[in-house]
Amino acid sequence: GWSDFHALGVVPRLSGLTYVARAITPPGRPRRYDTRFFTVDASEIAHRVEIGDGELSALDWFSLADMRTLDLPGITRVVIEDLDDWLKAGLPQAKALPVPFYFHKNGTFERQMLKVA
Repeated sequence: GWSDFHALGVVPRLSGLTYVARAITPPGRPRRYDTRFFTVDASEIAHRVEIGDGELSALDWFSLADMRTLDLPGITRVVIEDLDDWLKAGLPQAKALPVPFYFHKNGTFERQMLKVA
């Protein structure tokens, strides 16, 4: 999947990523995920390629306002609203903040804050 990027000499630079949240799918779902959410400033994107298959086959860019009109999973909406709050507060400072960890425990939706090193 990285061959198009490697052919151009483009490799990921992870230093631009900001960790914004972690979430675990509730028990009883047919598919469960332990997901980490990251964001990056669009200026960090060096090259884009078309992706023809796989989980990331319908990638697109949306503003936060447009995102609110999309049919998204509830946890994705929660994380994006958290991100919007971070952006309003100034994203560079967000790298030093704890990140929310969302999960279900005993049938209750929980939110804990994780310290980031």
